[in-house]
Parts: sequence; structure tokens; C-alpha cells
Amino acid sequence: MKHTHTHTHLFPCMQCATHQFLGYKAYVEEVVPWKQPVLPHNTTIVARIGQSGNLKGYFGITGNSGWGITWYLNGLLIPEIRFRRGVTYTFITEGGEDSSVLARYHPFYLTDSDRGGYLVKSMADQLEETI
Repeated sequence: MKHTHTHTHLFPCMQCATHQFLGYKAYVEEVVPWKQPVLPHNTTIVARIGQSGNLKGYFGITGNSGWGITWYLNGLLIPEIRFRRGVTYTFITEGGEDSSVLARYHPFYLTDSDRGGYLVKSMADQLEETI
């Protein structure tokens, strides 16, 4: 019997009973994610949209599913940023602003949340975040 999806995933998820039944959970657990890089200190940061890196990339680093695209800062996939007080930073963003194409709409903002998705959160959840 051939399996037909009644839901959509960018990749197998560990929470999905269908994927667990089909044996995808073991596949997910075998993947070794890339290490999250630390952005070297620089006062100019160029943010560009790029591929999420699938199981080794965004999902592997954060444990959260994504849109298939993510931000690269100075060429690094979702790096940890360490700011210094009293220093002015310049962000140059390239992409993410085309709201007419959902797959390309990925606004850039900084927040204290590791989950992202601020614009689609409830008002109560938005109030819990610092932007």
C-alpha cells in the first residue's frame, strides 16, 4: 500500500505520527547538524536570504521547522550574534520583503526569541518578546 500524505512538511518531522510509522524518525536522529557559528564582531552586517540547509541546517541547529529559507549574516547560516554596548551597527538586508510571494516573504528583525515568526504570533505572544 502506497502512503499518501494528507499534510505538508518541508522534511520529515519527529512529531508526525505518519513519519514515525514510516521509519523517518530513525533517519532524523542519525543526522548530525552543523554547529551554529558565532558571527565575528563587525559593525556592518549583510543579511541575505538563502536555503535553510534542511535537517543539518536551520532545523538541526534550532530544532524548529522553518520555511525552507533563512537568513545568512555575513555569509553564515543563522549565526549567534554578540553585540557590544555603545557600538552602532549597520544592517544591510537583501531579500525577504516581497509580501506578494509568500515563499520570498521573510522580514528581517532581531528579537530575544529563538523561534521567530513574530508577525504570525498572537498579540499575547508578541508581548512576551523583545524586539
